[in-house]
Amino acid sequence: MIKELFIFGAGGFAKEVYCCFLDIQRANDSWKSVGITFIVDDAYVEVSSMKGEKVIGISSFSSEMGEVVVAIGDPSHRRQVVDRLPMDTKYATLIHPSATVSEFVSIGEGTIICAGVRITTDISIKPHAHFNLNTTIGHDCNIGEFFTASPGVHLSGNCTIGNSVYLGTNSCIKEKIVITDNVIVGMGSVVVKPIDMPGVYVGSPAKLRS
Repeated sequence: MIKELFIFGAGGFAKEVYCCFLDIQRANDSWKSVGITFIVDDAYVEVSSMKGEKVIGISSFSSEMGEVVVAIGDPSHRRQVVDRLPMDTKYATLIHPSATVSEFVSIGEGTIICAGVRITTDISIKPHAHFNLNTTIGHDCNIGEFFTASPGVHLSGNCTIGNSVYLGTNSCIKEKIVITDNVIVGMGSVVVKPIDMPGVYVGSPAKLRS
């Protein structure tokens, strides 16, 4: 069991992850003894106040202190934080009690699954993925590392999603779609064709923004 959970971040999503952690504690007795600390960049330690919990700078963290989740929505920024943390850092996985995740799902370390998420079957999730509120993931999907699904994303079955992909709030992905690395899909957009070029895609159907 984790002895201390460290949440990296001081923004809105970090606050939501903190609430997710509290709900896990209430639902699972084995988590009640787990302490919590926030990590921020050293320059922001003095000005950061997070729900009355302890805040430390990244230079004060060492891997033996506990496990980390990086609560930053932007995939590229999240990857940068992981690269800056000690190489032997252990990463926790948080799954909200209201989420439904079948036993036929492989979940990489550092993943955060928020309230109301539904993840079905035969799904592979690489490390440091985020699934925000009420997202649904269909069968037989393969999801790359540093993936972000904003609230209300719907990913249909048999999709393959690359690394560092960000799906905006209420976006939808048609079944059997392949999305390459480093793609942003805008809020409310609908992806009906494969995306093989990095960039920002918006609209219904989603198209590369010029």
